[in-house]
Amino acid sequence: MSGTIKVTAETSKENLPNDTDTLKEMVLTLLGQIDDLQGQLYYLKRQLFGKKSEKLNPAQRLLFENLYDEVKAKLEQQKQEKQEIVKKPKNENHNGRNPLPAELPRETTEIMPQPKEQTCEICNTPKEIIGSEKNRKTRIQTCVFLC
Repeated sequence: MSGTIKVTAETSKENLPNDTDTLKEMVLTLLGQIDDLQGQLYYLKRQLFGKKSEKLNPAQRLLFENLYDEVKAKLEQQKQEKQEIVKKPKNENHNGRNPLPAELPRETTEIMPQPKEQTCEICNTPKEIIGSEKNRKTRIQTCVFLC
């Protein structure tokens, strides 16, 4: 900025500079002032309406002392009950669920893709199976008689 220009709300459009760099600097200055003013406003609102204006009268504290003592006693009782509950130690020799007996009937279900997806789109040769998944799911069948 070559010269200092005093801009107020009454300044007309004709009196504003035409240089974009000067206008950008003025905008940044005004944004900084807005931020400062918002900070001051926040501080003053906090001073006026904040917690300082809501101080407790010492006599009011007596209203809540009995309630505080009751809550504290209940919390201590709950802590003692939690300490009394003892978990059973885990058996180190047991590795989870026992395997199902080998004589149970087993089914193999193959899920294949659509016939259109089984052939290569480019060379029309059948695609190879490159992997499979094996899942063991226990299913309950009612009214099945085994011989």
